[in-house]
Amino acid sequence: QPESLQFIVDAFTHRNRLVVQAAKHRYGCRIVQRLLKACPPAQVSEITQTLIEATSTLACHMFGHYVVQHLLQFGTEDQKHQLVRCIEQNAVDIGHSTVGGSVLMTALTHAATEDKAWIARAFAKDPQVLLF
Repeated sequence: QPESLQFIVDAFTHRNRLVVQAAKHRYGCRIVQRLLKACPPAQVSEITQTLIEATSTLACHMFGHYVVQHLLQFGTEDQKHQLVRCIEQNAVDIGHSTVGGSVLMTALTHAATEDKAWIARAFAKDPQVLLF
């Protein structure tokens, strides 16, 4: 079945950042999530890398945060690690976001223990974020 979805993967990879636009769309975010779930990591690696690079924006977006949460729940360990690093580097912005809190909770639930510690340290640097 993943082979039958290759045309969608191709569309997302051939048009620059189309997958990020789709992740920010009310229905597009669901398509991206289903694509990531149905296809093996190697098939969607380029898409996943583009999404990881856009994590700081997507984690604060009303629809994009669902895609970030999906990657945190179902992504490979390396993908989760990259996402946590991005969350750590953008902790203040994500912490101030209305939907960013759900991304943080998902990261703290599904990340490796060492990655959870990175998130905690990032917020310990600026405790005001937690009071927002």
